[in-house]
Amino acid sequence: MSSAGEQFRKTLLKKDRLELVKILKGKNQPTNGGKAELVDRILAYDEKSGGKLSRAAMTEEQAAPPDDEENEEEAANQEPATPTTPPTKSKPKPKPKPKPKAKSTDDAGENDEGGGGGGGGAPININCGDCGGCQPSCNYGTGLAFFAQICTAMAALGQLVLGIIQFSLMVELLDSQCVDEVLGIDTGVDCVGDALVWDTPGADETSSALNAGWRQVFTLRPSFFFTNWTPMLFGVLAVMQCFASTSWDFISGTWLRCMFFHAFMVLFAAMGYCGQAGIVIGFIESFAGFMCLVMVIATRCRGGGTYPTFQY
Repeated sequence: MSSAGEQFRKTLLKKDRLELVKILKGKNQPTNGGKAELVDRILAYDEKSGGKLSRAAMTEEQAAPPDDEENEEEAANQEPATPTTPPTKSKPKPKPKPKPKAKSTDDAGENDEGGGGGGGGAPININCGDCGGCQPSCNYGTGLAFFAQICTAMAALGQLVLGIIQFSLMVELLDSQCVDEVLGIDTGVDCVGDALVWDTPGADETSSALNAGWRQVFTLRPSFFFTNWTPMLFGVLAVMQCFASTSWDFISGTWLRCMFFHAFMVLFAAMGYCGQAGIVIGFIESFAGFMCLVMVIATRCRGGGTYPTFQY
């Protein structure tokens, strides 16, 4: 069998039986038998007809697109090409942010002649702990300024204590305002506690005279108000200077103002109240005022932190 006939045979074997039967029917040839018999019958007919069928089949193969199976075989025989992907550039890793360093409490600042929270020294920030987001700090000076600030803080606390003592004395005075019995005899007076009178025999229920003693303590009359509450008011005002949010520059903005404040507090809010306690605390405040005078000379009347300041 020639090479053309062999190629035609391969082509016929690739076809299914129905296609072979169709070819034989078109040539009026019997269609019984298996696929191999049908192929032999078509080849025998092709030899008798001078190779017409084989030539027609070759013409169709040349005109038709290549078979998918052949392409798959050729692709399988070929070596797979390694994909050439461009090298990927690695992204630079972000540098971690440096953590803020805690301020050291051992480093003391230089003298601050121009004022600021140290009164002759730069303020030192002390981390008082974490309170859920806030950062409490305590600012104070160094050297002589630190000693003067301690004196002013002690004077402020002493004045507040003096105000508390004065208030306790007034409370004791109120305790004797209402007397419902004398020597076991009922006076007919009805009391609300020991300080308030509810009713007295023959008195008007709406009369203000029932609790005149209460108004001698809690009143806005200048003569009673300032006499009773001056130590407490000055104590609260002095302690307020120890907090950044409540300090008042008119009182503690400079050492000179602080000196005048302590002198005024000694004369009008300390010495004349609460007996010996007022005298002792008055001398403490006098010494604090003297240290303010020393700082006035040391800082040449410039500003400065006159109290240790707590900030929240």
